[in-house]
Amino acid sequence: MYGLRVTRAQESAHRVTALALFLIAFSLGSSAVAAQQTAFGVDDAINLTRVSDPRMSPDGERVLFSRSELDWDENERITSLWIVNSDGTDAHRFTGEDGDSGARWSPDGRWVAFLRSAGEGGDRTRQVFIIRTDGGEARALTEHPTSVRSFQWGDANSIFYLANDSLPDDEEERREDGYDAIFVDEAPNGQTRGEWSSIWTIALDSEEEEDAEARRLTSGNLRIGQFAVAPGADRVAYTYRSENRRNDGNLSEIALLDVATGEARDLTDNEAPESSLAWSPDGTRLAFGAPDLETWELDQGNLYVMDVESGNVSQMAPDMMIDIRGTPEWHPSGDAFYFAGLDRTVASLYRLSVDSGELEAVSSGDGILSSPSFSADFTRYAFTHNTPTSPGDIFAAGTDGSAPTRLTEANPWMAERQLAEPEVVQWTSRDGLTIEGIL
Repeated sequence: MYGLRVTRAQESAHRVTALALFLIAFSLGSSAVAAQQTAFGVDDAINLTRVSDPRMSPDGERVLFSRSELDWDENERITSLWIVNSDGTDAHRFTGEDGDSGARWSPDGRWVAFLRSAGEGGDRTRQVFIIRTDGGEARALTEHPTSVRSFQWGDANSIFYLANDSLPDDEEERREDGYDAIFVDEAPNGQTRGEWSSIWTIALDSEEEEDAEARRLTSGNLRIGQFAVAPGADRVAYTYRSENRRNDGNLSEIALLDVATGEARDLTDNEAPESSLAWSPDGTRLAFGAPDLETWELDQGNLYVMDVESGNVSQMAPDMMIDIRGTPEWHPSGDAFYFAGLDRTVASLYRLSVDSGELEAVSSGDGILSSPSFSADFTRYAFTHNTPTSPGDIFAAGTDGSAPTRLTEANPWMAERQLAEPEVVQWTSRDGLTIEGIL
């Protein structure tokens, strides 16, 4: 997926350089180690506990997140799901099994869906599980023959998911017999062919797992990149290609699927790879990212909004010099986008007016804010934040600009390590642009 970029290509290259310098700075130890501290070493970097993917509950009271810790004895990382109140109290593990990830609240806050490995041995696949937020055991919602790649809630009673299609019986038998040759795409990049995939939906009508039956929505051989369920769960927008050569990503298009009939129609017809789909709250407009509306430019993309009925497309804030990180989210009013954006060496939460293009920084301070997740009314949000001297933790704050509350302290032992003091440096490029980085 392509990160959204609303700036000119030349500036993009400079920003990438600045970000690389920023990341390198974290690993540099100080030459003068304080007596009560030890130098930050390679083992420390490997041993860092990582918290990610914060998801705020619809009522803004709780936050789910993933926690990844290193198991030195097993030589592997263990991922688990945790939950914490949005005031920072009562942090605890949410599910009992290792490897759970991708937790998402149902729109009414009664359920949490997540991905878990199921099956035995080489037949294990990632499936959607659900659990009530008021207690109980998790149960498998899907029993798909292949792993679920991603999923979304449609409404409070349905889930849509994307999974690769099963291999033909003869090809599956050949693989079981040891025929494991891999087709490699043509030079110069030589990547493997992709697999076909489909979008499915399944209802939560019954408490009994066996009563749920999945329904395939797409048809034919498609390589689907991502999808977005419209408000009301009656339509699905998705990016796709009808060929599976890995070097032809520019042939991706956006299609619109009617859930009731299964009929689909293209919304775009170009040679630009679209991504980052987001429906407006009223379901009349679709936001997406692309480097250009017609061709594949070597840039990180622009933000566009399409009127789904007419097909008219407009570019949002073409002169804005901010890297949009991830998929922008619509405010419930439909008059603004919220997103994490990188400005030089600082990433903050921004609000962009759809009509005027006015840009407003919602958060302040240094460091990198990422993965914002909002309450249903957009008054509260959770996010990850890190600096060159502090690895990532989860925070919560109000969209009114109020001070954030720290929800996790994933690596308290970092206080015993001596790190380099970061320094922001600037210089002028050949074309007169100011470049910024951290040393």
